[in-house]
Amino acid sequence: MGALEDLTLYAVVALRRSQPDRVDAVFDLARRVDGWDRIHAVNRLADTGDPQIKAWLLREGFRNTILDEYLAHTAATTGDLAGTLAQDTIDEALLEAYCSSRRSVEPTRSAGCRTGPTVGGPRAHRPRTGPPPRASRSTRQPARARRPGRVQHLALLGPVPHPDRLLRDRIREAVADARARQLLITSDHSVAEIAAAVGYPDPFYFSRHFTAVKRYEPARVPPS
Repeated sequence: MGALEDLTLYAVVALRRSQPDRVDAVFDLARRVDGWDRIHAVNRLADTGDPQIKAWLLREGFRNTILDEYLAHTAATTGDLAGTLAQDTIDEALLEAYCSSRRSVEPTRSAGCRTGPTVGGPRAHRPRTGPPPRASRSTRQPARARRPGRVQHLALLGPVPHPDRLLRDRIREAVADARARQLLITSDHSVAEIAAAVGYPDPFYFSRHFTAVKRYEPARVPPS
């Protein structure tokens, strides 16, 4: 009955009050429902410490057919997203889920923007207060050949990587930098050895990159 629409919330409350393994019971129900039913069920898992449930929340549990942002914060805090991303290895499912949840909670730049006049009626009915209109193209002098516009210019640069791929590369890079800093503090290895250990085959590139990001050289890493 808990999987029936509009009954899930009542079933979740009943499971938490009646079942000895209430967390596992709610978890089993949360995986079988979607929409508002999943939102209600997952919110009741916010206090769990079960590693399996935490891993599911990060990779799949936050997804629903209403809005992922309803559960993105719960999944990130309960599942310890920051600690999971700081691990040495990160699976593709976690990266894909992180990209998806990031898009769900970040407003687009176009949010709230409007095109055209919105106050005072149509534009033609408002008095003109700016400079006089410019001459039409037909009355101007012949101009030089126009340079390619922004779209044509980007096309000349080659294919643009997918945003998810760029975000995943940024995550891997940040994790590698954090691991390199930890090794520089706690180990006696050389900068070249640490650079190779975290995925930078060129130690000179690693030094320049690390200095640009951290604002200090690898050999001068502060202890904290």
